[in-house]
Amino acid sequence: MKKSDRDLMAEKAIRFIQKDLAQEYRYLTPAFYYLTLIPDPGEKYMSTDSKYLFYNTEYILGDFMGKQKEYRALKHRYLHIITHCLAGHMKKKDETDRTLFDSCADLYAALLMKKLTGNPPAIPRDYRELFSSLKKETESRSFFQFLWWCRKDRQRSLNMIQFGRILKSDSHDNWFEKNPLAEQMEREENGIGTAGKDWEYMREHLSQMAGFTGAGSDRMWGNKKGDMQMQVTASGGENLSYERIIREICRISEVHDSDLEFDPLWYSAGIEIYGNRPFIEPSECTEQQAVRDLVIAIDTSGSCEDYASSFLGLTMHLLKEAGIWKGMVWVVQCDTEIRDVKVLDQPEETEQLEIQEMYGWGGTDFTPVFRLIRDKRETGEMDKPSALIYFSDGCGDFPDSEPDYKTIFVFPPEENTFGSNDWIPEWVLKYKLAEDELKKWNESGCEKEKKLWNI
Repeated sequence: MKKSDRDLMAEKAIRFIQKDLAQEYRYLTPAFYYLTLIPDPGEKYMSTDSKYLFYNTEYILGDFMGKQKEYRALKHRYLHIITHCLAGHMKKKDETDRTLFDSCADLYAALLMKKLTGNPPAIPRDYRELFSSLKKETESRSFFQFLWWCRKDRQRSLNMIQFGRILKSDSHDNWFEKNPLAEQMEREENGIGTAGKDWEYMREHLSQMAGFTGAGSDRMWGNKKGDMQMQVTASGGENLSYERIIREICRISEVHDSDLEFDPLWYSAGIEIYGNRPFIEPSECTEQQAVRDLVIAIDTSGSCEDYASSFLGLTMHLLKEAGIWKGMVWVVQCDTEIRDVKVLDQPEETEQLEIQEMYGWGGTDFTPVFRLIRDKRETGEMDKPSALIYFSDGCGDFPDSEPDYKTIFVFPPEENTFGSNDWIPEWVLKYKLAEDELKKWNESGCEKEKKLWNI
């Protein structure tokens, strides 16, 4: 099957998504790479029959080269399709009521995705109560039992169908009717595959794969506690500067990835699935992108008033200087509650964001920012952030438990409690800005940026 140059470009984009997902959820790697890619101009987005992935070239290229949220949606759609395959929904197809069946399959795929990745589905606020009630009913029912339970009551069926529209990410048409492109591909390959048995094998061995590769603890490669190999010291220390903190958060490191070269479980899985082809990634140098969403919080309780604007200007300047911008930057102002939130999605947007004034100057409570991050992640608006940088004197309430992302508190130069802030949790990295750092930026000639940040 001949592919055009744009088809091949879209295929490379999908390969990038597969690799991105494999880095995030390593134990699912064989599943991510299993489907054979076929460009299909009749497809709206992406779909599968469990052996082939049919994709619309222009859709893939448009979202892949779009903004971060579009790429994130594209990656989520692919993960949703793989989850259907792992759940075996193609074999369970039921034409009695296609619309209801499709909705139930999407619900079970969303729940399985949460179990596999730890990320809850993004549910609009108006539908969360309905989602909770439906989720509760799935806990004691198999897929077909739940389908039958919905069919017994007209209102339940209508509720499920309505909710299914929220969860829908792909077409299920290829589950029920053979795609002509698949038939052509099979004729060219001179055989019919055994995708159903392959996915069954992967399902059976999923728990073993998860345990073997460390799923359930921390699924991100290179994201163990302490991977930010920096000794955070008070101002004037030799080990760290604020510029280095920013560059460490934004780093892209090119490393020889020996972990990808050989994995016994993947090797045996490849032999079992493909017959004579072990599942091995070639040894190579890979780029590990550390930046996803970054949250910059400013304590507007009063004690940081003199330095808040300078801190923000310096931070944005260092981010631009790092030359790396992958994901969104959230700028949050908070005292005892969230006062203002601005989101940057592209580097040039720093030139469009003007902070005319700071809001707040009341008491201090850090927990609203942590809740904001949690809520945005639950709705799918934010990925797991690379870090939360909080500019504050550190005097306030912290969450009871450690978050799963780096938390760095930056103190103003005149803060005199740096050496005795025992109330700050151990999981918080602490850094005190030096007067020289702000002075250097103020004298650096960044007049345009200073004007933008109202400094």
